[in-house]
Amino acid sequence: MNARIVKSFALVIGAPIALLLIGVGIFLLTDYIAYQKVEITTALLRDGRYDPAQHFTFDRACTFPPESGSAYDLLWKRGYRELDAIVPDTFTNWTLVLIDDKEKTFRTLYVLEPSVKIGSVVCNSKITLRTEVSDGHLTAYVEEERR
Repeated sequence: MNARIVKSFALVIGAPIALLLIGVGIFLLTDYIAYQKVEITTALLRDGRYDPAQHFTFDRACTFPPESGSAYDLLWKRGYRELDAIVPDTFTNWTLVLIDDKEKTFRTLYVLEPSVKIGSVVCNSKITLRTEVSDGHLTAYVEEERR
């Protein structure tokens, strides 16, 4: 009799805890996968360049330094909708914002600042990021600005 009560109690308590842990695990996994889609630090470190036009459709692109919320605020107020709304640690990432004026959408791509420094803040219709070693740090610059 006591064994049946213990099993029932374990089921009543254990099942919700197990479901909660599974739910948290699924949330963390989907968030990780979504971040990997918009994280471009790896490509810059591996290839030394990143061309967002090979992966996404956009009309113009802008780079923004870390802690800059101006792109989001400005575009949101103008009626643009964000795609892939991922919010990583904003203090360690600079961003490349891809803007689609026809669809009134934007997507934010992230670069980890300690790994790749931002060169300059630029907005262009065509943008390709390249990296170079500057002052002992790997720095990304917009190729089209150097031509």
